[in-house]
Amino acid sequence: MSLRDDMQQALADWAAAVPENWREAIIAPNLEADKLVEAQDEEGAYAPYPPLHDAEGARHLFLPFMGLLPTDVRVVLIGQDPYTEPDRATGRSFEDGVAGRISETTRPALRRLVQSAVAPGLLGGPETWRHLREMLGDPPPQTGRFFDRLQEQGVLFVNASWTFTHKEHQSAHKELWRPVTERLLRQIAAAQGGTVFLLLGREAQDVFRRSIPEPDDFPRAASIAHPHPTAYRGDTYFNGTNPLISVNQALQAMGEAEIEWWPFP
Repeated sequence: MSLRDDMQQALADWAAAVPENWREAIIAPNLEADKLVEAQDEEGAYAPYPPLHDAEGARHLFLPFMGLLPTDVRVVLIGQDPYTEPDRATGRSFEDGVAGRISETTRPALRRLVQSAVAPGLLGGPETWRHLREMLGDPPPQTGRFFDRLQEQGVLFVNASWTFTHKEHQSAHKELWRPVTERLLRQIAAAQGGTVFLLLGREAQDVFRRSIPEPDDFPRAASIAHPHPTAYRGDTYFNGTNPLISVNQALQAMGEAEIEWWPFP
């Protein structure tokens, strides 16, 4: 089956799968899989993932929006793409669906986010797992519960590109989801409540600039640009500033409640 056929099949009823409260913010009229991949007939490495539906409910395209109303969003944490392994991609940016609990096998990007949450003062670089493990508690929290609790506080985890098949197709997937992502970010930025956009990496920063070209038009929205958690050259993620602290400072400046980034005892 060609990539075109894969995408058409995977997205055939995508609009019907959008949570009702999010349909106005998400559904764009020009999401056309055939137009996206019209020049790409080769087979993909995998069928497009994450799926629209998942029997276990742990991984699906609209997981970031479940149980979260548009008016409750206070932080939008933008990543780049789903993880390049189907079982790891849950639909939420940076969440690792393979690791049941946060551990040394969790993907590096998530481990660094967790370090920022549980140990805000550790800014010099990745903490050794032994030291970080002591701070996480015994046993460490389940990965999904970490994301659930942040989502319950109004954190929306989205990627610039919502689906993946192979690195060769990254630009095609990004182009497919561009109108959806841009519409979503504009809708959230225009809301009356204060919202902070955390832009981790160049791709997140680029999609935000395309979506919000005139930030002054959205006085209740703020953005925090920061290196990606896996950045190793130039400015790295551990550059002396904790992005999660910066988000809370921006929320406080707008008169909004802070996020409890490590919502565990």
